[in-house]
Amino acid sequence: MGSIGDPRAVEALVEALHDSDPGVRSSSARALGSIGDPKAVQPLVEALKTESGTLKGEILLALSNYQDFSLLEPLAEALEDESPYIRRLAVFTLWSCCGPQAIPYLVKALEDGDSMVRYSAVSALESIGNQKTIKPLEKALDDPHSMVRTVAASALGKIGDEQVLPSLSKALEDSDAWVRKSALEAIERIKSKTGRKEIGYRVLIVDDTAFMRKVLKDILEKEGFSVVGEAENAKEAIEKYFELKPDVVTMDIILPGIGGLEATKMIVERDPDAKIIMVTALEQHPLVVDAIRAGAKDYIVKPFKPDQIVATIKRVLSGGS
Repeated sequence: MGSIGDPRAVEALVEALHDSDPGVRSSSARALGSIGDPKAVQPLVEALKTESGTLKGEILLALSNYQDFSLLEPLAEALEDESPYIRRLAVFTLWSCCGPQAIPYLVKALEDGDSMVRYSAVSALESIGNQKTIKPLEKALDDPHSMVRTVAASALGKIGDEQVLPSLSKALEDSDAWVRKSALEAIERIKSKTGRKEIGYRVLIVDDTAFMRKVLKDILEKEGFSVVGEAENAKEAIEKYFELKPDVVTMDIILPGIGGLEATKMIVERDPDAKIIMVTALEQHPLVVDAIRAGAKDYIVKPFKPDQIVATIKRVLSGGS
């Protein structure tokens, strides 16, 4: 077939998307997602139109590795799928691929009949943190599901606009304690106008997608961390770790080459004190156990939640896991 990155390998994997065996098609989709070759986008989109169920989910996860605004329309169509599982993955992939450009579609997903789809949508909007989302997030404070209301309150706090204070004050009367706590923290955050700063800690970000590296870098630098380097594959991650000696590493599980798990294992074998936090996408949780066994100290989940990222890094730096 040829090595990863070889045009022949991409062509062979694209051809395998049409194999009669669903297992082969699934493996091909995952591989095309890991390669990150732009030539794979259109074949994956075509496969998205014909597949269903778990395999359709694999294709969505593969597409989540590409930053490509042309995916807005096909992913929006996936939001209409009859399966809540597919709609939830479509939300995640929209956020991952298109960032703020996906806001109108994510807002629409807040009206989905499935609570987990709405939860995924509000979490994505929280990660984006755009003032255009204020009104829909305020509306989400009345969602039937407490998880959605909790994240909506947190998202409004991160946007930091004083105009949301009346809505958050109303949320202090919510029947759910977690919603009230989230609303109170959001109010305090807006009134204080000062963010937490973790000055001095040096971070190496490892992700094969430039957009995801930028999202994580923006979050960390806003919190005062120093991003000393970035790597887009496993080999580069190992080299930069021993070159830069960062305090902590965020390592995507799925990477070109030997992958994030093996890269973590190789780093820890040479430096048992290495502090590596695995980054896992939605539906990749089974790999977390393998990551911990490989030597990772903790993990964070996409879509990113700034508070969760900071708390996890602080916990790892302090020696917890």
